[in-house]
Amino acid sequence: MGYSFIYLFCVLVLLMLALRFFLPFFIYLFPVLVILWIIKAIFRSRKRTHQSKEDQAYYEQHSSYQNQQATYQNHQSSDPDIIDVDYKVVDEEDNTQ
Repeated sequence: MGYSFIYLFCVLVLLMLALRFFLPFFIYLFPVLVILWIIKAIFRSRKRTHQSKEDQAYYEQHSSYQNQQATYQNHQSSDPDIIDVDYKVVDEEDNTQ
């Protein structure tokens, strides 16, 4: 019972030794980690910006294609003179002799 303070003292000494050797390492490592985190955030934001530009271009292209289809269908349905005919080849003559 009377020796519990010795164990506490040993733990304290080991903790102080660990901090003595590892704390300077972490002090020098912390700014490097912060700089790497900032660089990563910059590249991530650029990547998102680039992806959003590609997404916007795809959306504009897709919407213009849909608008063209809608315009064609509206024009086709409003003009009674246009007849929609599907062509298919029934008999194709062989020209090789």
